[in-house]
Amino acid sequence: MRLTLLHFNDLHARLDQLPRLFTLIQSERARARNEGRAVLLFDCGDSSDPAIWESDVTLGRANYALLEAMGVDAGVIGNNEAGRWGRRGLEAIATSTHFPLLAANLVDSAHPEQVAVSGLKPSTLVELDGFALGLIGLTAVFPQIYAPFGYTSTDPLAALQCEIAHLQAQGARALVVLSHLGLPADTDLARECPAVAVILGGHTHTVLETPVRVGGVILAQAGEHGRYLGQLDLDLDPTSGRVQNFSGHLIPCAPDIPPDPTISATLEFVREEAARLR
Repeated sequence: MRLTLLHFNDLHARLDQLPRLFTLIQSERARARNEGRAVLLFDCGDSSDPAIWESDVTLGRANYALLEAMGVDAGVIGNNEAGRWGRRGLEAIATSTHFPLLAANLVDSAHPEQVAVSGLKPSTLVELDGFALGLIGLTAVFPQIYAPFGYTSTDPLAALQCEIAHLQAQGARALVVLSHLGLPADTDLARECPAVAVILGGHTHTVLETPVRVGGVILAQAGEHGRYLGQLDLDLDPTSGRVQNFSGHLIPCAPDIPPDPTISATLEFVREEAARLR
């Protein structure tokens, strides 16, 4: 199985960066497909930010409208999404977004066997030409911040181990974690959970120029504010799902990158809608 993972994290509502970032995404999608690779695009949390007016007045929904237009395949909830907009705001994001939003360790306080709000998922299974890829989301642990909203964050390791077993029982051959825990926590998880193939991270805004391997687990993170697009090429054994080869790097999203006209127009529309709320 030949697979390319594209990823970014901690956008913090830098919406003007998205048309240029999408130009890079489209270029990398074309390259990967020309090489016979499947391609997936992931957001690793903190897409929204109340410091940016479009995000503030829409309670983060403006950000996710743009991510949908960009063709994001799955994302993890960050602490900004979980801790800034309240229960109703988070539920509005989760139920109105049409790609999976994951957070295995964000649960209802009164019923910890349930996800924090409707629309969230702990994990999901993606079928790629008969190859089952499991995706698991883990978010930052801030129980005191989340408590007023009626949900809490639990131990990421326990949540991860539970979802690994769940996805493997469904036939997942390889596992990718979308993490908003930060690089130190991701490193610890890699040591504890060798069944995972890749951890794509966020939260610490770490610029990992090239992916690193901890044991058998590949870690990657792409800085902040859409300044980079992360790219990771994987060659996976079609039977066992083990990583046979990998390579990757960060692609700078510089000011001279031409903005994609479709996402530029979508951003203009989103801003007009947000202005009505403002």
